[in-house]
Amino acid sequence: MNKCNLCDKFFEYPYLLERHKNNKTPCNAIKGNHECNLCNIKFNHRSRLDSHKQSKRHINIENQYINDNSINIDNSITNNIETLNINQSITIVNGFSETNIDIIELEDINRLLIYEDDIHNIIKEFTDYPDEIYGDSGYLVHIFKFFIKIFAKLNFNLAYSENHNCMIFSFNKSDSKFIEYQLLEINNTQFNYEKKCIDYKLFIEKFLNLMNRVNNKFQNENNEDYIDTTNTLDFIVKYANRFAKTLFTSENAKIQIENELLTSYTKFEESKNSLETEEERFRIALLTSRANAFKGVIRRI
Repeated sequence: MNKCNLCDKFFEYPYLLERHKNNKTPCNAIKGNHECNLCNIKFNHRSRLDSHKQSKRHINIENQYINDNSINIDNSITNNIETLNINQSITIVNGFSETNIDIIELEDINRLLIYEDDIHNIIKEFTDYPDEIYGDSGYLVHIFKFFIKIFAKLNFNLAYSENHNCMIFSFNKSDSKFIEYQLLEINNTQFNYEKKCIDYKLFIEKFLNLMNRVNNKFQNENNEDYIDTTNTLDFIVKYANRFAKTLFTSENAKIQIENELLTSYTKFEESKNSLETEEERFRIALLTSRANAFKGVIRRI
């Protein structure tokens, strides 16, 4: 094999090794911090982080993390397992096909990207080394966490109830703990919701389809004021589509994505409940003020 003595990478052909050695930036130069979030260790090179992830220490910590972060059962959900119909067969659906993507603008995407250092570092690394683009579950987790922020703007937005077409439930089935996804598809013909039970892989597929729709919308707009934003979005969407299968072999990535989804959905539910409480308080105050006003009228009569 053709191995680089500086970074220990292997190349299938000698000319690829030579091209790698002739890069403007030496491969042993510091390319940035590559951190293992589980072990709290930073590496100067991606290859070192990849080697670390194969170590017994990392694998033991990862297994412990998975055990500690398994989704607990919500008693209220457990009590209603029968109504959720656990034995319902997996159904192919047009996930989020009715989501109105016109409610999000490039300015929203740009505002979200401002604080996404991980996303910018990923793109910079692959821009500097275009021949070394590869699928990485860690990169995909960062990208999907950003996608979930876009998703929250679209589907967990109190101002647009027509987009509230996703609900996430979790409960036990047999001895395994997992999240079951319930998509509520809007039927504009019948003016109702159709609940469909789907699995994790299908959810990711439909979720990516939604991100593709968002990306296509902005690519077609050709907005020169946000060209960096559109290029960034286009890059990460294409990367996610190309390497999405990597997510299906990493239990740790699945847990992180699901936890991010649940956190976002919980915030949405809390905001919705808070709004309903405020509206109820306003309604009571309004009725009270009207009653008091009528009391004054009655006294004068």
